[in-house]
Amino acid sequence: MRNEKLLNFTEVGVLSSIGIILDYLSSLFGVAWPNGGSIGVAMVAILIMAYRRGLLYGLLTGLIIGLLQILYAGEGFLNIFQAFFDYYGAYAIVGVAGIIYPLSKRKYKIATIIIGTFIGCLLRFILHTIGGVVFWKVDWIGSILYNGSYMLPSFILTTVVMILIFTIQPQLLIPDLKEE
Repeated sequence: MRNEKLLNFTEVGVLSSIGIILDYLSSLFGVAWPNGGSIGVAMVAILIMAYRRGLLYGLLTGLIIGLLQILYAGEGFLNIFQAFFDYYGAYAIVGVAGIIYPLSKRKYKIATIIIGTFIGCLLRFILHTIGGVVFWKVDWIGSILYNGSYMLPSFILTTVVMILIFTIQPQLLIPDLKEE
């Protein structure tokens, strides 16, 4: 049991690092929006952990990625509450896709991956949208449009990457998967 926990926390650390690198690379290649947000696949690391180990480890991976993003956000946050909606809370909530973990061992694996990815992305989008209204003083429509303009492409890209990962190496997402 102790070795399993050590393995899980090691995976959290490794996937958090990969998520930060993916996030940083997306901002380097010009897909970052001027007032925050970017099209990228950093959520892949969170989703992999959520599918591999479940809700708790998915949430933890997202939380770490969100906290680390604050380090290079510069003056991109106002206070700890706003940082929750744009950084650590928004990325942690992607880990809610881990509720799909028990279903991932059943028949409809790709559908499960799509649904879990959708849930995680939708919750992150909701937090970003609320943050835009409350902290950045944008009206609801403006916040929905702004955040949707990068979250929808990120959802599509992340979903494609997750399906490719599952198609090429299913044990990466579901370690104890038995071939049917």
